[in-house]
Amino acid sequence: MPRGYLRPPLRTPDPKQKVAVFVDGCFWHGCPKCSTSPKTNRAFWDRKRETNIARDCHVTRQLRGRGWKVIRIWQLPSAVYAALRLSISPEACLTRIHRALTKVRSSN
Repeated sequence: MPRGYLRPPLRTPDPKQKVAVFVDGCFWHGCPKCSTSPKTNRAFWDRKRETNIARDCHVTRQLRGRGWKVIRIWQLPSAVYAALRLSISPEACLTRIHRALTKVRSSN
């Protein structure tokens, strides 16, 4: 099992599944559709966000390299999905997770 930031996001995962689901907050992880910059201490928060994004990429690569299926979902309320006319709804995210788990189970 991966260590440190490479651990699956769940407290008690089934290591046989090897599916990691991350629900990334828009502000903290730099959602390209709705992330905003704060009005104060902007340089600090921009650096923080860039560090988070780099870590997200690193963790995703590491987990995939170890055979994990990685799913990343933006933490947006349903109303925001509709307002931004995004093609991926919360329901579609659940379908995506279910499909990944089903695929892993059927291959075992």
